[in-house]
Amino acid sequence: MNLRVSILALMVKKVSLLCIYANGEYPLMFGFWLLKSMRLNPIDGYKGRYDALLNNKGEDACSQLPFSHVLSLDISAPNRLCFGVILDVAQEMEKFMVTNFSVLELHLNPKGHAFAPFVFRLLRMHHIRNVAQRLKIILPEWFEESQTPKCLGNCPCNEPENWRSKSISLTYLEEVEIDYLRGGDHDIDLVRLIFGLAPVLKRMTIKLASEIKQI
Repeated sequence: MNLRVSILALMVKKVSLLCIYANGEYPLMFGFWLLKSMRLNPIDGYKGRYDALLNNKGEDACSQLPFSHVLSLDISAPNRLCFGVILDVAQEMEKFMVTNFSVLELHLNPKGHAFAPFVFRLLRMHHIRNVAQRLKIILPEWFEESQTPKCLGNCPCNEPENWRSKSISLTYLEEVEIDYLRGGDHDIDLVRLIFGLAPVLKRMTIKLASEIKQI
């Protein structure tokens, strides 16, 4: 069933929407990654940088922000190579009807795969790079390596292979937070790339995974 809904609500300022995809039938993003859910929430319910703003300026502070929502994506690598319908991420976002989000939050379970090329492909999307002021990437705090699939050299998780040399402008990105980074080559390259592509970046916070040994 293809359900289409049109809503006209000129006075609405805050919207909460949640789309959960059927277990075992997750759509493929860029031909490899699985989208489990997509959520849109008002920013005043978000635990992050804007908490202090709301506390200092009162409950109406949210309405003073140019963009007032958080877009959260729950994404996972497959346990095995999957084939199916490729999701048009931009069209899926447009179904939410509200595009005035300022925070992009990625709950990402790479399961041993390289996630930096995928994050870059998301960031270069017009719907994201022209609105996102804050990026938060939440990785698993730990995982059992014996239960994690081995990533092959020709794995599609590394596409596009030339992502390190691509150039985009993250015009509005001011803050980046990455939780439980493991410090692999792709991880470090992604951090370096963001520094070079975000001209107004003010803060980057990185929390290392607990399994990382301090030397």
